[in-house]
Amino acid sequence: IQTAIKQYCLWVVGSGLKFQSEPNTDFLSKFGINIDEKWKTNVEIQFRLYANDKRSSYTKECNLHILAAEALKNAILAGDVLIVLRYKKNGQPTVEIIDGGYVKTPFGYFSELYGGRRVIDGVEITDDGQHVAYHVEQKDGSFARILANPSGKIGSRQAWLMYGLRHKIKDVRGMSLLTAVLERDAKLDRFLEASVGAAEENSKIPFTFESAEAFLMLPRI
Repeated sequence: IQTAIKQYCLWVVGSGLKFQSEPNTDFLSKFGINIDEKWKTNVEIQFRLYANDKRSSYTKECNLHILAAEALKNAILAGDVLIVLRYKKNGQPTVEIIDGGYVKTPFGYFSELYGGRRVIDGVEITDDGQHVAYHVEQKDGSFARILANPSGKIGSRQAWLMYGLRHKIKDVRGMSLLTAVLERDAKLDRFLEASVGAAEENSKIPFTFESAEAFLMLPRI
């Protein structure tokens, strides 16, 4: 399973694909915005430099490509992972990935605390199913409320859940792609341990005893 996941992440992330700028020039030209090939090339070069730099990550420990592979792997294994865009003082965006296991409903939750909105498995949603915020458990046991769209404008999403598999349409959390595989793998693991344990215990017995009745039933020559 581990080998298959690593190969899948390698094929999807870092498989020779590159960022290509393709703005809708026909639509932008209506507003007097003309984009040439030089502008597209500059955008692609700048993004390539940004993605290969460790400053693109919130922790500054890895670049954007490694973060993408880690997010995909965690989404497959755990079901979902929280992606957060955090901006520095100079406006530079950084990417942070948070384990979905820390996204939980706060203790003593009341819908009145959040304007009557429901919090399902750590995800604060509206009546129409829109994600408003994510509640993340901290080291001291408190909860941080991360807004999905702080500005409220369309297209300015700053936090979202990356899913491995969505079980149902109304589910707000994801499900691991290995759910069906792990159950069978666990049974095979128990069978292997039982077989090896039985063989090990049998090898410790140097002698065997046969009953006298079985000996008398043997045919005589």
